[in-house]
Amino acid sequence: MKESRNSYWIAMLMAMCMICIGCGGFENKPESDKKTDLKQMFERSLPLAISGDKASQYRIGVMYFDGMGVVQDKQKGLEWMQKSADQGFAMAQFQLGRIYETGEGVAPDMDRARKLYQAAAEQGQGEAAMALGLMYLTATGVEMDDKQALEWFAKAADGGIETANFNMGMIYETGPEDLVNMEKALQCFTKSAEAGNVLAQFKVGEFYAKGMGTPADHVKAAEWLTRAAENGHVEAQWFLGVMYAKGRGVESNGEQSVYWYTRAARQGHPAAQFNLAMLYESEDGQIPKDKVQAYIWYRLCAPYMEFGHKDHVEKQIKMLEESLSPDDMKKADEEIKAFRTVVEKMPVAPTTK
Repeated sequence: MKESRNSYWIAMLMAMCMICIGCGGFENKPESDKKTDLKQMFERSLPLAISGDKASQYRIGVMYFDGMGVVQDKQKGLEWMQKSADQGFAMAQFQLGRIYETGEGVAPDMDRARKLYQAAAEQGQGEAAMALGLMYLTATGVEMDDKQALEWFAKAADGGIETANFNMGMIYETGPEDLVNMEKALQCFTKSAEAGNVLAQFKVGEFYAKGMGTPADHVKAAEWLTRAAENGHVEAQWFLGVMYAKGRGVESNGEQSVYWYTRAARQGHPAAQFNLAMLYESEDGQIPKDKVQAYIWYRLCAPYMEFGHKDHVEKQIKMLEESLSPDDMKKADEEIKAFRTVVEKMPVAPTTK
């Protein structure tokens, strides 16, 4: 966490350095030179901060708080950032809010964090508006209030925070009944999707596929699901496999169906594993029949199947075990073991489900 925040603040200080002090080319310098530049930045900024310049006060506060260009002193850092915040410097208000929310170097104080976020957000600071929206959405230090969350997410979106549009879309889709509006949800998801948000790309595809907030349009659904699938969204990969299998929005194509089912299956998606097993077992000619692959994928999805599907999977596993040779069974067992080892080490794939 600290390393991540340090990177964020160093990047911010680099920008301040180039704008306010003229130290261009900072990011390309050796580490020793960067430390020298940070020390020089501190020495040049301190007199300005003492004279009351709010941006310099914030800069000095950040440098003290994380020990950049000066010996670390969190208390002095807080004091300087507070001076800046008291003068209405939005970035100082936001950063102090984050410090009081996370409790780093101070006792957590959610009410103080909320007030600081709000002061910054009312000046158009998008990150503060986003943080405030999340507090209301998750009941962090305040009572849960989806309407308030929606209002602050809207301000965050206006402040350039792309993910705020996605959050607004989720509230319009799944929030309280008086806020649900599928057309607005689709509009918000589309804005977020166009900015590259993978989860939003899936949602737009899903909305077009199911006719939610818009007439169903399988061609548009396939376009958006392809974007999400190519970016690793496991549910989109499975969905796209279904569309190629059934020829919805795309021409029916067994090889493409197998490709997308496999992408999802290798991320541990049980439905994709089940569909893949059925395709390999089928004799419809879409792809070459492969009983070993069918057996592998049935085995992998079996623990996650429910009710009728579970009975079918167990029956197919038993039938295939009776028909496969000892060598085929050995090969299948080795692949299953290797797959489970890899999946255990994989990061969680993005999905909205």
